[in-house]
Amino acid sequence: MIIFKDMKQSEKDKQLIEAAFEINYTRWYEIESLIEQAESEETKRILKSRMVSLYHREEASACLL
Repeated sequence: MIIFKDMKQSEKDKQLIEAAFEINYTRWYEIESLIEQAESEETKRILKSRMVSLYHREEASACLL
């Protein structure tokens, strides 16, 4: 389980973050639906960051960077 210190997350947000870190980089776009379900702005920020990271990883794997 991924835990961010000093961050009070709901159980739902914790599960969303956990799910985002299990998504394969070729399916980065699936995180958008997790962002829509997030309760806190901090969780939305974490999920968006993860989505962008996976997007860039896919770009790199396709030699687009």
